Amino acid sequence: MGSIIRNNRGNRKQSGFTLIELVITVTILGILASFAIPAYKDHTIKSRVSEASSIFNQVKAAYTIHYGLNGRFPNSLSQVEHLSNNQNDHAGDYIQWMRIQNNGRVRARTRNIPELGVAADKIMEFRPSVASDNSTIRWTVFSRENNSNWIPPKFLPAL
Repeated sequence: MGSIIRNNRGNRKQSGFTLIELVITVTILGILASFAIPAYKDHTIKSRVSEASSIFNQVKAAYTIHYGLNGRFPNSLSQVEHLSNNQNDHAGDYIQWMRIQNNGRVRARTRNIPELGVAADKIMEFRPSVASDNSTIRWTVFSRENNSNWIPPKFLPAL
């Protein structure tokens, strides 16, 4: 009896991806990356700018005590007890200085470093307002839109 040799190549199922499947996958990944990368950059800038909230919390505590004792907002750091006069003492890795303005508002300026992108060397303001019961100070974070000296509003920290 003779044996028959068969060629199994015709019966084998091909595995792998076609060129069009790979092109479509790479295109979809590119589109997703075009949305994700800018959002990631914005998020990292905002997290760096949020350092201002941590520094502000120290100023806010002393500020609140001053308001409780004197019934008015301070006009400078020197008027607030237990707080350094030097605006540079209220700084951090990304915040250059923080100071109290004549109107009782607290201003902060970011450092001029590349890690902050469009928020580098910009100003933000913490604004106080007194509640109707005259005992609680409420704070808002403020920036001026379309002003090159102020932080773009999307990067403002939460309080």
